[in-house]
Amino acid sequence: MRKRGAVSLYVVIFATLLLMVVTLSFVRIMLQEQRNTAGDDMSQAAWDAALAGVEDARVAILQYNRCISSGDTSARCEELKKLMRNETMTGNPHVCDRVAVALGRSPNQETLIQEGNVGNVGQWLDQAYTCVQLSGSAGDYLGQLGDGAARSQMIPLRAESTFNRIQINWGSSNDFGVAGPNIPGGAPPQRLFNNPRGGGMQAFEGLFDNSWPSNTPIPLTAHLIQTSSDFTLTGFDNPLPENATTSGTTNRGALTFIPVAGGTNVHNGTTPLALGLMLESNNKNTVNRPVAVHCEAPSPTRAWACTATFDLPSPIGGGRNMGTSFLRLENIVGLDTSDYQVLLFDGNSPVAFAGVQVVVDSTGRAGDRFRRIEGRIEVVDVGFAYPDFTLDMRGGGPTANFCKDYIVTINSWDGNNSVNEGNCP
Repeated sequence: MRKRGAVSLYVVIFATLLLMVVTLSFVRIMLQEQRNTAGDDMSQAAWDAALAGVEDARVAILQYNRCISSGDTSARCEELKKLMRNETMTGNPHVCDRVAVALGRSPNQETLIQEGNVGNVGQWLDQAYTCVQLSGSAGDYLGQLGDGAARSQMIPLRAESTFNRIQINWGSSNDFGVAGPNIPGGAPPQRLFNNPRGGGMQAFEGLFDNSWPSNTPIPLTAHLIQTSSDFTLTGFDNPLPENATTSGTTNRGALTFIPVAGGTNVHNGTTPLALGLMLESNNKNTVNRPVAVHCEAPSPTRAWACTATFDLPSPIGGGRNMGTSFLRLENIVGLDTSDYQVLLFDGNSPVAFAGVQVVVDSTGRAGDRFRRIEGRIEVVDVGFAYPDFTLDMRGGGPTANFCKDYIVTINSWDGNNSVNEGNCP
């Protein structure tokens, strides 16, 4: 009689222990998720703070451009010119407070991010950017081609030393869906258009009739514009013999790259294309032959879907003048966006761009979390302005209107002075 009910007591004890274990497990999971959520929020806040450092660097560069273009010789502008030239373009970039000093803030201090009214500066998430470094030397040129005005980009070919080879990579993992790119197969294209003397322009099938497949690396055209130190405008209309091989000079040329999955006579992106392709592209009496480029889906070991490499001919009259040499990249279908990268080489040795893009290395902080990012800011040559394009055929197709609008401005680098939309009939 004294042992009756012992089993029930054991059941209650073990059930209580089990509930305690389950409860503690749930509490542990909830606390872990709460810590992860808070950590993610702080990490994002640190990322935002680092972006604020990039934007402040952009403001400092704009103020520097304004001082240069206006000829301002005030003490403030002279200090800014010295600061940006010495530390951004030619000097030691490894200084953290140059942007803050350029914007009139205290040196050797982090910059708090304002999150509300003046009395709430840096109080909620304790955000600040702690270090922003600038460098005018970039190992590559990074950009994105899209539709409309963004479908072409003028890239100054200014480098730290001489170069004779260009490599273009395009189609990053950001450009495609989870399944990867849809790369067309089949035979490579034979021609972009017929001889103009033999019947006029004939569009390459699949490029200009909106039938180019989506989620596909874009066809790309690379236009070369270059001169020596002395040149005449007639040099840009200097034809070369058809089937030119390795000899000859030219001030311009163009190569069109068509992505394909494989096949014969396909450029592998590693071996440079024959120099004659660029040379003979300046001959109006011959056929512009597009280049089929082998493309694959980006992967952890392959950053870009497509790669094209080509050697550069010499300009007419001697050595290349970097101040008047450009590469214009064009998205010739204008349907999808594409990230791209341009690299310069002297033979097989890489050469860095000089003063074309400012590399911004920004570190942001939120509480005790830090994030570090790299941004790129275009360097505008206020002494030699150049347009992104000269003609705008709105609407596309053979009946597109030819729009002509012109402006004259002192600050050619200032995008706020651009032509307003809709001025043309």
